[in-house]
Amino acid sequence: MSPKINPDLEIQANLLKDAIKTKFKAQERLILSEDPKLVKNDIVEYDKKLKISALDKFNNPGYACGSSFYKSEGDKTAHKAVGAVALYFVEKEIGPFLKAFGYTDFNDEEPQQIAEKCLEFGNIILEAFQQELSQKGYVSLLIQEPVCYRNGLPKGLDFSFDQYEKYEIHFLISGEKRLVAELTMTQLPKK
Repeated sequence: MSPKINPDLEIQANLLKDAIKTKFKAQERLILSEDPKLVKNDIVEYDKKLKISALDKFNNPGYACGSSFYKSEGDKTAHKAVGAVALYFVEKEIGPFLKAFGYTDFNDEEPQQIAEKCLEFGNIILEAFQQELSQKGYVSLLIQEPVCYRNGLPKGLDFSFDQYEKYEIHFLISGEKRLVAELTMTQLPKK
């Protein structure tokens, strides 16, 4: 399939960035070192899925949480996504990071419990991003049930095969990259 340029991809990446920044502003312990930067990269595909690896983002262990977006239930069943969002959390200092956002009822030495809290954080971001898209006049999208694992998503994420580029958004705290958001999206129709 030949690539289709999504002229709105940067706008959509900024909507995702704003949704995450709003979450940061709602707590007082963690302060961003600088305004998050958008970085455009080529999509890395593995077995017809968007490759999701926290190790690639941090060169250290981490957690990856993500979901795909669809126009309809039929598209969801057929794995015909219009886009995908992934969030990557560096494992170093993950306990204090999550606790700053109010996730306190977990053992920060237990990977499954950490993944569950990253997933809760991710769900809030995905829903906020979906609302931002809708408020900007894009058609309503369905969100696939998000997943979260340590170091990456073994099955990757569905994405639109006409897209070859994605945006990464790096969130730095005390000068260190602690969270990365990733977005790929095909051109969406307006309502």
